[in-house]
Amino acid sequence: MKYWYKFKNNIVFEWQKAAIADGFKFARYGADGTWGTECETVAKQAIVKKRTHYLNRNLTKIVQIAVGVKADGLCGSSTETAIKIYQKANGLVVDGIVGLNTWKKILGVE
Repeated sequence: MKYWYKFKNNIVFEWQKAAIADGFKFARYGADGTWGTECETVAKQAIVKKRTHYLNRNLTKIVQIAVGVKADGLCGSSTETAIKIYQKANGLVVDGIVGLNTWKKILGVE
């Protein structure tokens, strides 16, 4: 039997709760603090980027805390710039968009 998950931690649990609050579903396991296939699927859809002010506000706050800007849930220019700085510092593609790889780095599950 394949061991399907890699990591279990509190930040993943908080991320899962934020994703659920933003309308994403973890139908099989719910918010359990474990990073697995459901999280990978949600992370691919839970994009945080500039001009998505009314989408993913709870997830945007997690990003803002991670990149060191005011956590207001709105992804504007300062958040986008901070994301790019974070991505560059962590060897990620610098595009100002939080997708799967940036989420994994922020959550420490890579």
